[in-house]
Amino acid sequence: MAKITINDVEYDSYVTLEEADKYLSVKLGSNWLTYDEETKKKLLVNATREIDKRDYQGKKADKDQPLKFPRILSCCCQKTTDENLIKQAVFELADALGSNSSSSSSGVISNLQAIKSMKVGDTDIEFKDDVTLEDPSKIADSVIDDLLGEYLKGNAEIWL
Repeated sequence: MAKITINDVEYDSYVTLEEADKYLSVKLGSNWLTYDEETKKKLLVNATREIDKRDYQGKKADKDQPLKFPRILSCCCQKTTDENLIKQAVFELADALGSNSSSSSSGVISNLQAIKSMKVGDTDIEFKDDVTLEDPSKIADSVIDDLLGEYLKGNAEIWL
């Protein structure tokens, strides 16, 4: 587990900024290297939080650990979660969240960039034409299902 400092406040993360930079610097199609350090840190903290919102099989390896991983999946053989897979999920999710909030070439842009006009009294919001808004939780679901699906509660292997 790592600590990431943003505005003099420490946050728990499964990865360090250096690890994310190393992983994402060679990923084709990633915008990671264009983000400033503060944005990268926020994306990593948010990716960690999205991962920790889910319910997973097993139990925490240490009952006092602040995050949900590492986990013990089976008490009979002490099978544990794969730390590298957890890290990969954070890298991929942080990259996807960042791309979602900064991409406009495909018509997908952040919610704020999609606003054409806004009125505060009686709340009127008008969005630009031909814009698709993406829900960050759906992006998270996709990445988490792909990489951590085997650990999610309700996804059990059945041996016959």
